[in-house]
Amino acid sequence: TISGIPIGLEVQLKWSVTGCSQKVSDTLKLKSLEMPLVDAGKDVLVNLGESIAMAPVVRVNSAYIVNWFPSIDLSNPKSLYTSVSPSQSRWYYLTVTSESGCSAMDSIFIDVMSDLVIPNAFTPNGDGVNDLWNIENIHQYKNSKILVYSRFGELVYISSNYSKAWDGSYNGRALPPGIYFYILTCEDFKLKKSGSLTIIY
Repeated sequence: TISGIPIGLEVQLKWSVTGCSQKVSDTLKLKSLEMPLVDAGKDVLVNLGESIAMAPVVRVNSAYIVNWFPSIDLSNPKSLYTSVSPSQSRWYYLTVTSESGCSAMDSIFIDVMSDLVIPNAFTPNGDGVNDLWNIENIHQYKNSKILVYSRFGELVYISSNYSKAWDGSYNGRALPPGIYFYILTCEDFKLKKSGSLTIIY
């Protein structure tokens, strides 16, 4: 193993071996090449139709070539600071290749905001179908809070960030069928939604 060669420095190694009435020699040239350092940036949450500029960081002491993949929704996949108008959530991969041919890659996830889809009923009967109150896209609404009340005004469920879908239970026991009422808030997005929810068996 040979290490510690400064980047860009060329080293010439010579050796010879004598034995069995023969002498063998050769020369090997080594040159340390710089590997680019690439940071595509932090994952971003954007609204549908919004255009944002990519802000990657590249460190390499030579000319380099840029390629973003896929090129879908990008203004210029060959430009380091391209802009993107995403039509859907997608991973983008940035590859940077130095003048010497060394490549490095990093990725960024562009998450497109979607409307919440809140079911007005579910059937937690254990048959594996519609057993949970699954709220679509809730993961995008960080710091959300959900409260569910019975028709008598009793709080039967509370959750922050809703990381696990509700199974219709309260204190470990299945709630009776009927109509319940929810309040969903998210201060980060100035969001407040409320409505009724029916548990069916």
